[in-house]
Amino acid sequence: MDERSLAVTRRSLHGVAELVLAGPQHGRGGGIRLRVVPGGFGTTVDEVNYGVSPGDDHLPEPYAYVGPWTPPTGAFWNAPFGATRTLAELSDVLEFFTAGRSLLDN
Repeated sequence: MDERSLAVTRRSLHGVAELVLAGPQHGRGGGIRLRVVPGGFGTTVDEVNYGVSPGDDHLPEPYAYVGPWTPPTGAFWNAPFGATRTLAELSDVLEFFTAGRSLLDN
């Protein structure tokens, strides 16, 4: 990845961490609890990990994930630990997180 692309990706991931993950968490509980996970960062909400990775052995490009502690089956759940979507294919990370959440609530 070239230096400019890396800077844009890093800035995008920072925005996701601050606005999509930490913001709602702060609103619900008055605090921010991001944690380091292999290849990125995430949160734990009702036994589900939501996060964004800059890429790793599972998927070499930046991606968002929904990782229930007990992964379900079905078309949405495309990874051994839950669901992933590359940031390039997502127009709205929050929408992806919300879709995963709504499938788990059913």
